[in-house]
Amino acid sequence: MIGNGQTNLPRGGVFIKNSMTRFFRGLLPAALLFILANCPDLAAEAITGREALQYFQEADAITRADGGALWGVSLGGGLLLVDPATRIAYANRPDSQGRLARVGPVLRGEIPMDVNLANTALDWAGGKWSMFLLPLPTEREKRATLLLHELWHRVQDQIGLPASAAANHHLDSRDGRYWLQLEWRALAAALAAEGAERTRAITDAILFRERRRAIFPGAAGEENVMEMHEGLAEYTGVKLSGAPDLARYVIDGELKEAAKKETFVRSFAYANGPAYGLLLEAAGASWRERSLRKRISRRPCSRSPKLNSRRMGRAPPKNARASTTARA
Repeated sequence: MIGNGQTNLPRGGVFIKNSMTRFFRGLLPAALLFILANCPDLAAEAITGREALQYFQEADAITRADGGALWGVSLGGGLLLVDPATRIAYANRPDSQGRLARVGPVLRGEIPMDVNLANTALDWAGGKWSMFLLPLPTEREKRATLLLHELWHRVQDQIGLPASAAANHHLDSRDGRYWLQLEWRALAAALAAEGAERTRAITDAILFRERRRAIFPGAAGEENVMEMHEGLAEYTGVKLSGAPDLARYVIDGELKEAAKKETFVRSFAYANGPAYGLLLEAAGASWRERSLRKRISRRPCSRSPKLNSRRMGRAPPKNARASTTARA
């Protein structure tokens, strides 16, 4: 011992002490990561706990404001916000099997491994839910579109538009992609225009649509199925998104982003549904009411609203095929 009470370590002892200090300093971050990885409750709360209630309130405000006006039924329902890394879910309401526990103003639980995680509607824990993978979009309008898209899927059986799927492989072929993208360009032009210019653009869109379907036998049926499934869901999300200019929102969002997708077989309906839905509304077509009448008569609706330029305000050209080639 020396006079000040400190241990007089030899040089080797000082080296060992410094080495151990550096070791434990390096170990601490790794230890914290290990704790977070093996304690999902801690990790999930740090990531989503502050946001869950806000998202639930946003969805509730939108569905309450709609009040069932769009589809004749309330779109409100059970929501699950899921962290795909931990499978921890936040819910806006209790389940009937006691899998969710209240944590403050929301409920929390863990989604079992046998449940596929996706943005989707699903039956789980004795109820029908809309599931959303975190993080949600940061922009409020895009977040609302996603929330209402999946909430529509939760009720689609109830309104007589049951979930369905079709391959639509032709939309990833050269001709399929070519004529579909021409249709999208024409739809964007129609949404941006008014009067005679809009009707000309609508005619172009329908001509390109029909030309594509003429090339591929069975394409009309497959496309209709997906437009009724994902197209109506995305239309609902857009319609209730709160965007101040829905036409511009679809042009800059759904239609612009659609062409960037690697595959079109499913995503095409996300563009077609909102675009045609808004154009049909602007033309005064009661296409939603038609779908609801089929629901009331208990006849499932599996066909897209009949689209033609006459319904939208202009007669089609007599030589449609020649006109299509010229307009392309």
